[in-house]
Amino acid sequence: MRLKNISVFVAAAALSAGLAMPYAAAAQDEAPGAPAGSSAIDGWVERNINASTPKRMVYTSARALGMLRGVKEQDLFVRLRYKGAGTAYVPAKTGAWTAVPISNYYAEINYPEGGMRVDETTAAGRTVKVVAGAGAWDEVGMVPGDTPSVGTSQSPTPAALRERQIQLAMTPYGAIKAAHAVIDKVKVADAGHGIYVLTFPYMGSTMKVTLDKVRRPSRVELPYVHPVVGRTVLVAEYSEYKDYEPLSPLSDEPFSFLDFPAHIVHKLGNRTVLDLKVDTCWCTNPYVRFSPQAKPKPYPTAPVSAATPRTAWGKPDLNGVWRAAGGGGGEEGGGEGGIGRAFVNRVALTDEGGANNTSQVREGNYNFEEVDSEYIRKFDPDVPFYKPEMWQQIRTLEENAYRRPADPQYGCKNQGLVRLGAPQESFLLPNKFTTLYTPNMAIPWFREAAIDGKLRTHEQYEGLRPNGNSVGHWDGDTLVIETVDFAGDGQVWYNFLGHMVDAEAKVTERYRRDGDVMTYDVTVEDPMFVEPWVRPTVTLRINKTGILQEPLGCIEYDGDQLPPSE
Repeated sequence: MRLKNISVFVAAAALSAGLAMPYAAAAQDEAPGAPAGSSAIDGWVERNINASTPKRMVYTSARALGMLRGVKEQDLFVRLRYKGAGTAYVPAKTGAWTAVPISNYYAEINYPEGGMRVDETTAAGRTVKVVAGAGAWDEVGMVPGDTPSVGTSQSPTPAALRERQIQLAMTPYGAIKAAHAVIDKVKVADAGHGIYVLTFPYMGSTMKVTLDKVRRPSRVELPYVHPVVGRTVLVAEYSEYKDYEPLSPLSDEPFSFLDFPAHIVHKLGNRTVLDLKVDTCWCTNPYVRFSPQAKPKPYPTAPVSAATPRTAWGKPDLNGVWRAAGGGGGEEGGGEGGIGRAFVNRVALTDEGGANNTSQVREGNYNFEEVDSEYIRKFDPDVPFYKPEMWQQIRTLEENAYRRPADPQYGCKNQGLVRLGAPQESFLLPNKFTTLYTPNMAIPWFREAAIDGKLRTHEQYEGLRPNGNSVGHWDGDTLVIETVDFAGDGQVWYNFLGHMVDAEAKVTERYRRDGDVMTYDVTVEDPMFVEPWVRPTVTLRINKTGILQEPLGCIEYDGDQLPPSE
């Protein structure tokens, strides 16, 4: 008898809570998706150690799991991948349930996108089941082997959407995120012997989360009507939590302080439908993408305000020293919610090697400073959507970005156009636009773009400049700079996560001044991308008395003396 592959909870292999629809609630008072933005990460901390209030229980559970990072203890755990093997069981209305060995079980989760992809291999073949936001589908045309978890096409499975959404919410982290999203409606019960139970509304029902003695979810339950079994309870049991991730490039010892269960059991009522042993977890916000971006709003083209200074030739005056003005992500905001480079907690060290600013280190523990920075730097949801055939290479670069000289900016090299971000100073002439940068870990940099609207060819440029070659034109009162002809071959990255630039990429920047404020927009078209990468708007304000700050000196070391990438 040939058996079909069976997914978690049978026929539902991807998980996506009312966390689906990027952290948006499926119903006003039911689904536990926190609203997008800072509310999805803030409001966790409850310092009253004697309280058994819902907020204290949810906070201590998030701490026990390792979700909270940085001196502010915010939920910066958003993406993971894990794999293992086990057995699924085919439900039947009566009689024994058929066991189906799973030789390879591989899952990817992106909580902000409300997405999970589960890839299973059994004797019957390979299946991939996905949920992302408000959509569910199965991948069609999968091939055997260790290839990207996508097929040649997709088969929509709308009937599986609700079950897959529920499953994502029932992951250990999904359940705690769900409880936090409706914290005012969470109830706590003391089950004795250090065990507590949380209950709260979820998708028109009630989710029940049992916390073990160290406050990690050991059992998650939700009533459900199953198409075969009928009215029952979905149950997820988690045990044997462990730390999988070695974060130090000089050590193989795991110390990410993120606990993931090594044993996962899913049940319908009291009967098992999945028994999974996990052998590997990539738990430090690895590269995982599902959904295309929401369509950006059209860029403004109306005339700027009358208070905007103009040049002698009638265009908005883009000359000046600029500083981040906040809002829209800001130059250091790292995307919506303001978490990014500005949030990285650096420790100021004295010449003697002691810290003189311990308040910037979580609980004064310098191990936390190192591992938290890993989560923080990879938290930013503003990452490009690479084509599946690029995923493995991007993930390898990302995981080795700490290990010099993997990052091409090491050795006092240029950071690359997108990575440089908005300029710190700019000069506008009728036929030329010049921008200056003083980035960290790199030499001062400048760019020039002829304002003649003539985009050159690769043959004309010869691919010699790491920042590509730029040309500008005016779109009303907006200066548009288009840049092509990059170095390629991994010589330049878009950021410090291993997201590399293709030689055929095109970067379009839009500079628009209105009063004393300049907005800076960037769109990247890269043949390695699924879609153009539209970055958050950066808002800059003129610094009328400012002088461009000189960067710290860059010392170039011999690459052979740096810790190796392998």
